Amino acid sequence: MSIQDTFTRATQALEDITLRVKNQADVWKNAVDLQVQRLETWKNDFLAKNGTNNGLPGATHFNVAHAVYKGSGHFSGFVHIKLPFTTETKHMFLIGIRGHCYGQASIIEASFAGYYYNNIGVVNPVLKGSDDPYIYMSKDGFIVCRISLSSVYYTTVAVDAMQVANNPPFKKGDIEIQINNIEKI
Repeated sequence: MSIQDTFTRATQALEDITLRVKNQADVWKNAVDLQVQRLETWKNDFLAKNGTNNGLPGATHFNVAHAVYKGSGHFSGFVHIKLPFTTETKHMFLIGIRGHCYGQASIIEASFAGYYYNNIGVVNPVLKGSDDPYIYMSKDGFIVCRISLSSVYYTTVAVDAMQVANNPPFKKGDIEIQINNIEKI
């Protein structure tokens, strides 16, 4: 066998090995890509169901709702935080409101906790903080947490929510805030 034949065979063998390695690398890459895609799908489904935190009881979801009132004139009024459950549901909740009210030169801090139980009302309510925290049912059957302000002039509030017990966490868009001079919405 000549040197040329040996070189040709060696080159062919090297090309065969290179092709096999490339094919195996493509198989591994496809398998890894599939697993990454599955993990991304699982993560997106999990976040859609549980919000951005870990979805476990005790996880706090910050700034799930916020509102600003910049209206003209000083008048007394209310901040209403409408929760996303009605008289036909059972739900434990713990929300915190923080903010600033320029019109009464104060920092707003209040916490609301309780367990709304089918048509009974809020069981074991805990209301704490500034500005007379109060819980009531809205005209359309939702739980509303409210604080009273001597002036709503330039008021800014944000709501944080902790996931309590086995209840699903609040996410952005679940809670509605209204700042007005209406006692009950």
